[in-house]
Amino acid sequence: RNENYYDTPKPYPDKLKWIQVIDKAAQMAAFRAGELDVLTGMKKPDLDALLKTNPQSKVDRSVQGGVHWFIFKADEPNSPWADKRVRVAMSKALERDAMVAALEFGEGDWGGAIPAGYAPYGLTMEEKSKVYNLQYNLAEAKRLMKEAGYPNGFKATLYYASKNFNVSPHIIMGANMLKENLNVDIDLSKGSEYTEWLADGFTGKAKQVVYITMGGTSLWWQILQFQYYSKGKWHTSQINSSELD
Repeated sequence: RNENYYDTPKPYPDKLKWIQVIDKAAQMAAFRAGELDVLTGMKKPDLDALLKTNPQSKVDRSVQGGVHWFIFKADEPNSPWADKRVRVAMSKALERDAMVAALEFGEGDWGGAIPAGYAPYGLTMEEKSKVYNLQYNLAEAKRLMKEAGYPNGFKATLYYASKNFNVSPHIIMGANMLKENLNVDIDLSKGSEYTEWLADGFTGKAKQVVYITMGGTSLWWQILQFQYYSKGKWHTSQINSSELD
């Protein structure tokens, strides 16, 4: 406990003990037995089941910062991703509401350039619903693909760091939507060591690929700098723009 904490009389507890319990059933059993005081990151079915046996429990709902991203390698002139129309079409072909309903039991938020959990910098759901690139419109997506020269879609590879990231259900569902809606066939089998993953991307060895990453605890400006700052160490987007710099 920090007796000189700026926001007196907080913090109220003298100490916090953070226990990592991997098994979900064991987590809930420990909570029911009074061995745990707090559970985090619960899915709706588990929460509903817990409230039936522990109705006195207090629930605090909040939007977390975790996201699932496709990152396009846009610096290859012959790559589909070099054409902004393709990237926009991909976004507009994703049924985000359907993904939230299926994977988050209807309790979730759309992603964006800045994750919703990084308040106050992320856009609200109302604001994101008005962003052209995020609005589901399959007819418009197909028009853009045809205009870009890919009316029949194309094949690409999802390239991820297999020791650091798993291909999440969100990414799998998104890839399936792109296959069904735009005939963009994304191979989900390519994984590598993290250092190889970085090297192949930044040296140009991996061409016409989509990268997968997940948002963690980075600050919003670190996320943008990591992807878009052309003079930075990583510069994953490979888009050179003085406005973004």
